[in-house]
Amino acid sequence: TSKIVVKPDKGLPSDYITVTGTGFAKSVQVGIGFGVEVPVTAETVTLVGAPGASVTGTLANRPVKPLTVTLTCDVTVTDGALSGPGTVSVTDDGAGVLAGTTTVTLDATTYTVDITGTINYATGAISLTATVTGGTSPTVTIDSATADYTHYTYDVTPLAGITTNATGSFEASITIPAILEADYGDYDVTAVDAKGNSATDTITVNYYVTVKPTSGPPGIKVDVSGRIEPAKPVEVKFGKGTLWVTAFATTSDAEGYFSGEYTLPTLLEVATYQFKAIWDTKERTAYFAVGPAPTITLTPASAVAGAKVTISGEAFSVLANVTVYFDTTVVNETTTDITGRFECTFTVP
Repeated sequence: TSKIVVKPDKGLPSDYITVTGTGFAKSVQVGIGFGVEVPVTAETVTLVGAPGASVTGTLANRPVKPLTVTLTCDVTVTDGALSGPGTVSVTDDGAGVLAGTTTVTLDATTYTVDITGTINYATGAISLTATVTGGTSPTVTIDSATADYTHYTYDVTPLAGITTNATGSFEASITIPAILEADYGDYDVTAVDAKGNSATDTITVNYYVTVKPTSGPPGIKVDVSGRIEPAKPVEVKFGKGTLWVTAFATTSDAEGYFSGEYTLPTLLEVATYQFKAIWDTKERTAYFAVGPAPTITLTPASAVAGAKVTISGEAFSVLANVTVYFDTTVVNETTTDITGRFECTFTVP
């Protein structure tokens, strides 16, 4: 199964991102498209080759979505003094093979014209060969072709091209295209190989703010970072509804990055709050879920020196390191699980 992973999963125009693919055909070309599918109708294909039954050409846009190609080919059948035109509709099978057939009648004799060929979905290159049967000694030429197919908004395939290795994997560095700020949002990145294998991942092209962790109890420290326009004063606020406080203020660097930290108040109700980055007249938001205050339980609750005690914790940060102190002495260390719980033992000094 073909699969691609785009890292990082967010960025801005002209940023480089890495696309890693697995499960594609071995040692074949791969094209990468960025954005939504774009249909093309009646595109004139320039055919290359001496006049005859075999020609090549290249579609104007790529990569091409498999199973969307229809070539309308004008042909001429000649048998001795007889000659006449025909039209063959050629379609792709999703695996790079083109085929189509039609019949042409000359002076009450029916001729069958078959066109076969290939399409490289990554490069848009096509190859066509026509054959004709019927009559005495007919010949056929492919005179012209128009194409209907689907590609993607931007072709972001590196200029050097991409070729999979012997296991069908690849890694490529692509550039996020020049998308206008009014069109910022989530975009599909699609990789298509010459044999019709394809896979899609998603990237966010937009300014953003992120928090780490994304949930936890009151009183913890939250790391806040993001990306906006370069060299802009930015204020980061924390709150919800009509209640907001300034977490910190800073200025983005030459590439638009900024960061800071904020310690949550200890008296917060359980709810979803926001970290809001504000600059000029713009803002971006990240969400933080505040849970109940953490608690610990000791079993037993009293014991003599040398006794073993179990300590259980609830509502701590998820997957966080925990240090257990007896007064000022460290007596154990552990890690919370994905629910913010932990349990360990210690010996009373």
